[in-house]
Amino acid sequence: MVSDRTFLPFFVITFAVIIYSALAFGPRSNSTESPLGGDPLNGFVIANDDLKIIISGPGISRELIDDPVEGVFIRTAAGQTPTQGQRSAGTFLGLLPDIGQALQGHTIYVAVTLRRPKENGSNDVMLRYYAVDRSNGKRVRCKVSENWTTCYTSHFIPVSNKPPNMSYIGIWPDTKGLSRFVDIKRIEVQIDTPFENAVKSPPADSND
Repeated sequence: MVSDRTFLPFFVITFAVIIYSALAFGPRSNSTESPLGGDPLNGFVIANDDLKIIISGPGISRELIDDPVEGVFIRTAAGQTPTQGQRSAGTFLGLLPDIGQALQGHTIYVAVTLRRPKENGSNDVMLRYYAVDRSNGKRVRCKVSENWTTCYTSHFIPVSNKPPNMSYIGIWPDTKGLSRFVDIKRIEVQIDTPFENAVKSPPADSND
């Protein structure tokens, strides 16, 4: 994926802010709350209709699918490798500065539920936590099967006053950049509490 110095271009950050701000702070029905609107230290779950706040960087497709049997999920594919073209976090969830600040000094544990579609599916993904111009987590590669499985990562977030204090949970759906698909059904975050069923995933071959 990308280093701190070459992370997301300004327009991608701006786009993420616009999308997230509209959903988190814009008009909503009384019965609907933002999945990121509570205390960040309590963690959160992104699933079902809330998956619409996940977006993709350049060269990566993203489609929100509402299947009558499977439910709501995102189907995403990368037409470039993590080191080609315009750099981004892949298909990602953006966290605005208020959340980034609240998580300083804590360890974030991330679980992403995903699968490989039967047609033109990707065999693996890369999962990583990004903190722009501060401290990125390790790149974690996970194998993907046709059944829903969970990929895990964790990262200690250091205390820092560096702007812009934007953070991202990034998923690269095809590390070979062959436009093969991965489905994403759920992202769950816990703070300072590891997932009980977490299987330690091996890091990627190299770090930025």
